Amino acid sequence: MKVIKNKLSDFLYRYIICIIGLTIMAISYNLFYVPNTYVTGGVTGLSIIFSKITPISPNVFILIGNIFLTILSIAVLGPKKSIYNIIGAITFTAAIYLTGNVTDIIDINFENSIFEILCAGVTMGFGAGMVYKVNFTSGGTDVLVSIFNEKFKKPVGKTGLYINGIIILFGTYVFGFEMLISAILIKYIESLIIDKMLLGISDSKMFLINTTKEEEVKKYLLKSVESGITLLSGKGGYTNKMHDVIMCIVTTDSYYKVKENIKEIDPYAFIIVSDCYEVLGGTKKKKKLPIKIKKK
Repeated sequence: MKVIKNKLSDFLYRYIICIIGLTIMAISYNLFYVPNTYVTGGVTGLSIIFSKITPISPNVFILIGNIFLTILSIAVLGPKKSIYNIIGAITFTAAIYLTGNVTDIIDINFENSIFEILCAGVTMGFGAGMVYKVNFTSGGTDVLVSIFNEKFKKPVGKTGLYINGIIILFGTYVFGFEMLISAILIKYIESLIIDKMLLGISDSKMFLINTTKEEEVKKYLLKSVESGITLLSGKGGYTNKMHDVIMCIVTTDSYYKVKENIKEIDPYAFIIVSDCYEVLGGTKKKKKLPIKIKKK
């Protein structure tokens, strides 16, 4: 009962952070992106494009798009794997509608467009970073990325880059080359905020895991995370018993999900996580068999 209560408290805490992050994203979208036709990918980018070439308003397009993608997520991934996409899509759509008149309350008119681009990238990146940090999404094209990753084993980063790249090129065709330059600058600022300020200053995290469910954790890391592992020989200071400690490197943006899944496999696992500033070689460069250090 206590475990269930703790899980519920953790979920509620994370969801509150998610709501704040999605609200910041919605304000940024209505305040900067729609008025200036910044197309940086995702359903929000498509909504701005289609509001230009069709009578459909951006808010209505986001609602229709998220409903379609939510149904697609449930059909392809199943309800359990779609839960965070569903929650994110519903919350973000609601936040878009609730902040739709933000320009009537906040009047921002920069003479220099570079300041507007900077504000757009910082606010959207800050909101998105809060959402991703607690393992939620804003729905939208994140659903397509999840589907490609789950069904076709396509890397999350590259898939998202390709999908958003196509949307940005579409936006360039509709709004012109100046929009492309703005989109590139905004995406760079967004990425910088998410990666360096909210998800840590390093590109990777190093896990040291001491668990009684070694085989299950190893299987998860090798199959689901596709991370190479190293088994370090350790000795308990109190028990004097020999045991293996699992070491692995994961990308910073997948840190929270990996940590939570390991805790789900073994709630009593002892986990140490540290920033990893540089990784050379390994499974990301070339597939290698897991290394096991022999006990002396």
